[in-house]
Amino acid sequence: MFTVTNYRCRFSELALLLPCIDITLIFFGKPVFELVERAHKTHQGSLATKDTVWSYTAPQATGGGSIEIKLYSKTEYWTIDVLNELKPDALVGLNAGLATYETWIEPLRASLS
Repeated sequence: MFTVTNYRCRFSELALLLPCIDITLIFFGKPVFELVERAHKTHQGSLATKDTVWSYTAPQATGGGSIEIKLYSKTEYWTIDVLNELKPDALVGLNAGLATYETWIEPLRASLS
């Protein structure tokens, strides 16, 4: 099962590597959807029920970049409608076989247009 706490701190490095840039990283997918749904039902007030689950701002001496991590829980998968609503600057896939997953086809096509 997806666990935010295992990976959220690792993405803080992006704030250091990309000085003067503010990033909002949104995790999505069925595991995220299920995690947030379960948290709202059984663990009110837990990290997964918060709008932002992690944030970090790099020191000004390194450029002061920042990152904010959120969980997308309106739907299990992103569709063209979701992409049009959020208008991301980039999609990051953490699995090299994205094209083999049917649920990634629509977001990948939308990113090309």
